[in-house]
Amino acid sequence: MVAHRVRSAAVDYRYAHRDGLEVDVRPTELPPGIERMCIRLAQEMHLALSGIDLRITPDGACYFFEINPSPAFSFYERQTGQAISEILARMLLTGLECG
Repeated sequence: MVAHRVRSAAVDYRYAHRDGLEVDVRPTELPPGIERMCIRLAQEMHLALSGIDLRITPDGACYFFEINPSPAFSFYERQTGQAISEILARMLLTGLECG
């Protein structure tokens, strides 16, 4: 599990710079219950790799937006320094499959 928190005043942080707005992307950890649900969802969909978009409100409510079977992770890797491509390479080398 690799998680990151994105903060931006933009409606869609992917285009924040077009509007002169900032984007702050940092590594984070999900609450254990939410992490387990994300892992279970990916496993039930037979996805060894996925991107799951969530919004967690200040009061802890969690909203699910989508699960992407082909996530573009390079943006997050560049922003956070998380070794996502290395993790993916290890998965491919070891033949790890989603249960």
